[in-house]
Amino acid sequence: MVASTDWNMLRILRPATRRLVLALLYAALFMAGAASRMLGRFESGASREAPSRIRLIRVDLLGDVVMSLVGARLIKHRFPKAHLSMVTLPQTAPVARMSPDVDQVIEIDTNRIRSVRAWLRRETYVDLSRAWHDLRRERLDITYSLYGRTASLLSFLGRSRALVGYADEAYPQLLSRAVRHGRWSLRRRQPDTEFTRRLVAEDGELSIEDHAPSLTVTPEARARASGLLGRIGIGNSVFAVFHPGSSYGDAKRWPAQHFAELAVRLEADGIKTVLVGSRAEQSLAAQIENTSPARSLAGHTDIEELAALLSRASVVVSGDSGPLHLATALGIPAVAVYGPTDPSINGPIAWKGQAVTVLRRDLACSPCYSVRVRAGCPLRDPICMRLVSPDEVYSAARAILQGNGAMTGRSSPCTSASP
Repeated sequence: MVASTDWNMLRILRPATRRLVLALLYAALFMAGAASRMLGRFESGASREAPSRIRLIRVDLLGDVVMSLVGARLIKHRFPKAHLSMVTLPQTAPVARMSPDVDQVIEIDTNRIRSVRAWLRRETYVDLSRAWHDLRRERLDITYSLYGRTASLLSFLGRSRALVGYADEAYPQLLSRAVRHGRWSLRRRQPDTEFTRRLVAEDGELSIEDHAPSLTVTPEARARASGLLGRIGIGNSVFAVFHPGSSYGDAKRWPAQHFAELAVRLEADGIKTVLVGSRAEQSLAAQIENTSPARSLAGHTDIEELAALLSRASVVVSGDSGPLHLATALGIPAVAVYGPTDPSINGPIAWKGQAVTVLRRDLACSPCYSVRVRAGCPLRDPICMRLVSPDEVYSAARAILQGNGAMTGRSSPCTSASP
């Protein structure tokens, strides 16, 4: 996760100097936490009372924020009158605003302070001043640091009676209640949503289905998405959405030529195909568009328009990505290709009971993903993704499309690509 890495700018220092700086940093954080306790900032038992103002902090990628909305749903279920704010990165703030459970969204671009060059810009200090003001504008009862050391630091900078987070995913000395372990230290195969649920659900067992993210797509966003579809000749046709990219590592991408072959086969069955992605993924989408009938909207949608577009799809095909998790949270059927990441932890969830199929190869080296680095293949050849053939994905997508009545034509000839 982008905002969870420790102080990337320290990499320019020599190892011995870096260790000294980090040691001083941790000592300063320990002293800050100790001073807060001595001065009575934290109130024992505050998280057990009926709070009126609660905050969630998750400064990570799109899919992570979608998963974290389980916490928002659960909090509103327990404390329906509480005011709930959420701190996110600017690029993921729109999805938090789509949740009716979140009353206020605070945007903080933590990535702007991760280089020496950024600290030489006046804009950085303007942003830091604004962030400080936003974090401390109101007195809070509970702040949940959902993931990452940066999130725990931001929670400490606010004005909250109780700070709660996982000890291994935070600066624990800054928290008033550090819950033991964390996602990776526990080495358990549990969905990311379960760790969020366990952090915020203190009373009883509540099923994850009762707390599926609630997302609202506005009529304005739907109208803009309809305009985009009309521009590429889709109109009211049945279509599938492909997301071929991944913002946190190339190894999570299903090969572009596989997407192209899948598009050819689905279009032969009367299912049009639409490519989505960020501006950085436009060239990848262009590779597929140039060798297939797929139409690209990569780089042409904001988060709200993307959600509106996904909500109209009959099926979504993607690797482990934010748009995949956004689609399944909206109740859209999906076929997901997994390799470096573990689907039992980061896999898509059938939130609304829709069909969701995960395809992967059970290789000895997979899953290999480590949160400390981008998802890159250690062998420099993500064979785990490449070995999932277009035939398999087509069969899974076809079964979903037939199940929801979107496909009525005959299937296209088998044209699988060799791994």
